[in-house]
Amino acid sequence: MPIDLSAVVDEVLEATPAPSGIEVVVDVPALELRADSDQFTQVLANLIVNGYQAMPDGGILRIAASTEKGHVVLTVADSGSGVDPGSLDRIFDPFFTTKPAAPDWAWPSWPASSTPTVAMSP
Repeated sequence: MPIDLSAVVDEVLEATPAPSGIEVVVDVPALELRADSDQFTQVLANLIVNGYQAMPDGGILRIAASTEKGHVVLTVADSGSGVDPGSLDRIFDPFFTTKPAAPDWAWPSWPASSTPTVAMSP
């Protein structure tokens, strides 16, 4: 089922407002794409929150979309300091992070009957 990219971007930004000192610039025209709405929304939210976290002293988060050769191209870019060159070869490793470990109390918990679904497909 097609999803409205602009509407999803607006919904995610409403649910994850920018912290103080961060400006969000959106250039997303009316585009439709075929994707799982829940998974796409989760991925976009993760990218936006990671962008916010990469700019603890403020900055600009840019979200842009266009079409190229029949495909939708979505760009989420922040003005943070970037990835340490020593970490580049590991950034796509599952669970790799440069963030400090969160205390045990910071992890959410769900009742067994409502286990959340991770936005991945086999």
